[in-house]
Amino acid sequence: MKKKIASRKSSLLARLLLFIALPSLISISSCKDGEPANGDGNKVFTVNCVTLSRQQVQTWVANGWTRPDSATRIKQLLLQFYSSNPAMLNSNMDLLVYPAINSSNIYTKGEQVMAIDTACKGLKITGPVIFGNNMANFDSLKIVNPDGTLKKFDFIRFVPRLYSKDTRYICFSIEVVIDGRVDEVFGDGSLPCPPYCCPPDCWYEEEKK
Repeated sequence: MKKKIASRKSSLLARLLLFIALPSLISISSCKDGEPANGDGNKVFTVNCVTLSRQQVQTWVANGWTRPDSATRIKQLLLQFYSSNPAMLNSNMDLLVYPAINSSNIYTKGEQVMAIDTACKGLKITGPVIFGNNMANFDSLKIVNPDGTLKKFDFIRFVPRLYSKDTRYICFSIEVVIDGRVDEVFGDGSLPCPPYCCPPDCWYEEEKK
């Protein structure tokens, strides 16, 4: 019986130590990894450009999620920050993308990890930042034919930017690349969500205001 009590106390102590140590580990990692400090001594954190390949989008088509006659057709993209290696967080910030009907109906099985685009200059952050989810309008990309199949394109690039209406938040400009060239740029193509996303299909109107 005493062994069990001791084990429980040890377990609780270990959890408390982990809770206390975790922020310190993140702080230490920030000091060891990533860009050098700026003139103020603050650490520079880089958010990478990432790409979504045509093959990745094709998996959504294969699941029937782009059928034009479907009430559950993809209309939005949910973007979520992600790192496969927290110890290298400063240089390993990836982005997940989920196809969605709207901001509250997400195809979680359609999750895709986007690839870091080393040829694209990322966003360097030295001040306060909020790593929130983003929502983007899928239809505005114009990559789907009327029958639900994909048009020709190489990949879609997501370029991080500070959201113009609230620079604490990160959003993403979106570029569709065809034959190695940017075919079209969709400005601040995503919105921090929350608080700047809105009901289905109204994000574009929000950007016009």
